[in-house]
Amino acid sequence: MTPHALMLMTRDLVPGVLRERLESLVVTTWDAEGSFSNGSQELDHIQVLITGARGLPGTLLSRLPRLQLILLTGTGFEYVDRDHCERHGITVCNTPGYTGSAVAEHAFSLFLAHAKNICGLDTAVRNDAETAHLRSVEVEGKTAGIVGLGNVGSRIAKLARGFGMKVVYVSRTDKAAVDTQRVRINELLQCSDVIFLTLPETDETSGIIGIDAFSSMRENCFLVNVSAEGLVDRNALRSTLVTGSIAGAALDIVSPDPIYRTMPRLIITPAHGWYTRECIERRARIWIETLAAYLEENPHNVVIGSR
Repeated sequence: MTPHALMLMTRDLVPGVLRERLESLVVTTWDAEGSFSNGSQELDHIQVLITGARGLPGTLLSRLPRLQLILLTGTGFEYVDRDHCERHGITVCNTPGYTGSAVAEHAFSLFLAHAKNICGLDTAVRNDAETAHLRSVEVEGKTAGIVGLGNVGSRIAKLARGFGMKVVYVSRTDKAAVDTQRVRINELLQCSDVIFLTLPETDETSGIIGIDAFSSMRENCFLVNVSAEGLVDRNALRSTLVTGSIAGAALDIVSPDPIYRTMPRLIITPAHGWYTRECIERRARIWIETLAAYLEENPHNVVIGSR
């Protein structure tokens, strides 16, 4: 019997040809409005949950008593209730390696928007305001510090070198990139003109950028976070930006917290770094094949449960 899947997403995140492939594997129930997450109904016919949504506590998952598989359309899985899944034998798979160049390009664009004062100039021109004080800086010769040299970090390093920047990095693995220098985190904080955070949130990395880290940064340093929001202590960030201890920051995150809206020297985008036509198709193709592999009893990309 074909399993039933609850799709917590909009249909346009699955291009037409790929949607046909998906619907040959499962019977789909689409819930783009999040009525399941916000309601109280029990869906006892659902065996597969496919979602890119944040926040999957046991209280929510318990409303799917026949659930066997959670298929995450992103890479992060820290928001899934691991204990609940392990107790109920639920397998969790994620979708790695889909971003391609999209997130790296977005991260570097955020830095360039700061360096060239794009937002300030745009606002000034629209309001017929003075622009003489809105100076920009050249990026050639500056130092880019990358925390996490995975797929995204490596691509940022390549972009930075293309702009004539020196690149230093911190990595928990033995990965390396051409014309880069591996350093300790303290050295990276102290020598970088821009710092890119491109690593997952774990017990070790949660809050890695707090008040001590900010106090080690240069006054002209700009922080870019295109990874988990929890990597940066939001109160420390606010304090640092208000006092002008660093030049500014950019975040590509989803957060309901209005604290970010009142922070000065902050550029914020709604986790749209990956949101390109090419990336949407690439992501859907990967997770649909992950679904097919699971149904064929050959699971891969498993992050919780049996491999």
